[in-house]
Amino acid sequence: MTTGGEALPPRTPPTGFRKKEFAVSLNSGYGDGMTVEAIKEEIGHLSEPERKQLLDWLEEQEEAAWDREIERDFAPGGRGERLMAEVEADIAAGRTRPLADVLAEAKARRDQSGS
Repeated sequence: MTTGGEALPPRTPPTGFRKKEFAVSLNSGYGDGMTVEAIKEEIGHLSEPERKQLLDWLEEQEEAAWDREIERDFAPGGRGERLMAEVEADIAAGRTRPLADVLAEAKARRDQSGS
């Protein structure tokens, strides 16, 4: 595959990858050129432990992607930089309270209204 005339390097599969159990990419032309539908069909043939292993791996991928997004958002110049500055200013000015105190008060109100 090429972009702008340059050849892209081959993808490196994840550690522990076995071609018959996992697809390298979703409908990207890499690997065996599998489509999402073909991958879904192959997943249907996995044993329960293999599906669990795949699910665990996919969850790890999602968590890592979320972590990268949060890091980008709250890094200097990120979308959350202004919000982070406001939060830090509130903390420095003493306009915040410990979360444990807020939660304990909310629980006490719920318990009172439920009695």
